[in-house]
Amino acid sequence: MNFRAFGEPYPGEAAKPVYARSSTLAYAKKALSCFMLRITVQWDPIRKKGIPTRSELVNKVIKTVKRFDVRRQGVQSAARRPIEYEEFVNLLTLVRAAQGKGALKYVVSSVLTLQLHMITRVHDMMQLKFEIFSPNVQHPRSLLCQLRWSKNISEERDAPEQILLARLDPCVCY
Repeated sequence: MNFRAFGEPYPGEAAKPVYARSSTLAYAKKALSCFMLRITVQWDPIRKKGIPTRSELVNKVIKTVKRFDVRRQGVQSAARRPIEYEEFVNLLTLVRAAQGKGALKYVVSSVLTLQLHMITRVHDMMQLKFEIFSPNVQHPRSLLCQLRWSKNISEERDAPEQILLARLDPCVCY
């Protein structure tokens, strides 16, 4: 674990984990543990027998790396981030330029564009039905849409109607 986090088997006091975060180490520990046959056997540091992932040293390394993670002194998080507008336009350009895909490129492009407008997840978009769209009587150049199956919706009042407006940018309109 030390080598994976610090790049050396016996790091000094001033060493910082520059190769792995605590979550990576915890997952590696879990992945190793699933291959151990006798899961109830504790690690014996004297005889060096048992399950090594139950070692106090392994847990101490993970705890130390977690401290660095909290202080933002270790490896930067590779967690998800919002997509940038330029990235989205590049994605649409790639999808629309797909050769030999027939109508599929138009379907994918439309789903992605509508996802941008509705600010929703892809799996929510896959449940769309034509019936959820209705004309907006108050604003004739817009549509009303209601997503009722999203992850955080448990009551009807949690799913208000959303107004769908056209964009003046032809890159993200279809």
